[in-house]
Amino acid sequence: MAKSLNEVEGLTANYPEEVRQDVLDLYKYMLDKCQGNRKVLAANLQTLGVAKSDNYFFKLFSGGWIEKGVFTASIDAIRAMAKAVRDAEIGRLTSGIIPHTETDIVRLMRNAIDAVRQKDNICKWLYVVGSTAGQKSYSARYYAASRPQRDTFYMESPATSNLMPLASRMSKFLGCPESVATYRKVQWVEDNAKPNHCFIIDNAQRMYDPRRGMTQPTFSFLQAVQDITKCAIVLIFVDEATGEGDSLSRVMNGRSRGFFDQFIGRGGGEDQILRLPNFSSDRDLLAFAKAAGFKSESDRRAILPFLKYLDRQRGRMRIPLRALQAAARFAASQNRAVEVGDFLAELPPSLPDSLLLKADEMRALPCA
Repeated sequence: MAKSLNEVEGLTANYPEEVRQDVLDLYKYMLDKCQGNRKVLAANLQTLGVAKSDNYFFKLFSGGWIEKGVFTASIDAIRAMAKAVRDAEIGRLTSGIIPHTETDIVRLMRNAIDAVRQKDNICKWLYVVGSTAGQKSYSARYYAASRPQRDTFYMESPATSNLMPLASRMSKFLGCPESVATYRKVQWVEDNAKPNHCFIIDNAQRMYDPRRGMTQPTFSFLQAVQDITKCAIVLIFVDEATGEGDSLSRVMNGRSRGFFDQFIGRGGGEDQILRLPNFSSDRDLLAFAKAAGFKSESDRRAILPFLKYLDRQRGRMRIPLRALQAAARFAASQNRAVEVGDFLAELPPSLPDSLLLKADEMRALPCA
């Protein structure tokens, strides 16, 4: 049976300090990506260039590498394995022509989460509202994956307001075996979450059931977990264009408003809600163009008006990113640097007349 993170931390407490977090990182990776199976962990690491047996990991996670008071495993090997799985996770998020880009949204999200999770905070809840394709989900996933402490857990909200799927997802992060009865996973989270932990739940509007009124099991569960463990909770809501306000406002100010007043307080008040901008800044668009391979500032400035137009279309940021990615891939297929003309070739025919004219003028230039 798999152990909880707390158990593994206790069993490995006598390991050298510089390697303890790396051991926990490997164990978390096994739980999250390897079905809690040491054989799968060993196989996955084999694909990353590391050859270790499942018995090696049994000893590692059980504190077995202490012999006569001496740590006998290779510290360098453990650190290299932990780095490999961390890099693999970040690589999964950033794979493709356009690498990770430090945008205003990425920085806003990082700073807000760092601020709310501070140890002695009275309010350790953060509510984030952003439009679809507004970088909020990517920023949250990247934040969790790149934290060296590995103390942050990103998850999508279950599709419904049912408590048990949420408790199951949270307990899995904390080492709960799949075999544990679902109803016991609620207690597992309360027993194993720590004050330094941060749970980020995306599309949190799904957890709300307007039919339940003042009885909202998922939110009550999160409240209890945070009260008991003093962990941080980050809830991300999508700013849906329905004409009825964003999803956070509909949840907090709807028919269950009395129930949610306490949650507004736990977040520090309405003025502490992080409302992300609906459209990308010029700086972000230029940064994405640079990441896609446009090395010349003049080239990036030349395509900026088109990027701004695409960013305001239905689908938002994914539209200009697709055009940048397609242009970069085409250039790469010809083993050359991406050019303005590659990007212009990806523009839709439905551009406004002013942009169509500008595009035609740019295509006529030798550099385009």
